Amino acid sequence: MLANSHSHNDVRVGLERLATAPTAARLPKEREWIDACYGGDKLEDIIERLRTCRAEAAQAALATMDQASPTSLKVTLRNTRSAATFTRLEQSFTQDYRIALACVAGHDFIEGIRAAIIDKDRKPRWRPETIEAVTPDIVDRHFRSVGELELTFE
Repeated sequence: MLANSHSHNDVRVGLERLATAPTAARLPKEREWIDACYGGDKLEDIIERLRTCRAEAAQAALATMDQASPTSLKVTLRNTRSAATFTRLEQSFTQDYRIALACVAGHDFIEGIRAAIIDKDRKPRWRPETIEAVTPDIVDRHFRSVGELELTFE
């Protein structure tokens, strides 16, 4: 239909025919438990609040987190919290790039691929194995400058 359009009016009419009303947003209904569970900067506290939350979506989030690399969970939390303070989009790109390089160079990225794609055993052996064992230094490694590989915007 759109491929045969010959004018902007044809495109508009075609898009109007394809358009559907958006579904109702779920986020407003979930906002109360999300704010209560995800507040703060300590992953261990967030996990504990999710464990005690009765919301079905909170339990689904917890189940997903229980399968994830403990290091990636702590890195993701710090990334999210620090990105909220950025004043320029380039800062986020730089931070995400550093994290990606650190993840590729680390153990858990390759282990996740092994468990999900290569062996398909779905039993990754994360290092460290627990959230409590992920030290600040391990997390910091994901945010350090990568020297000559540093992302630049010129």
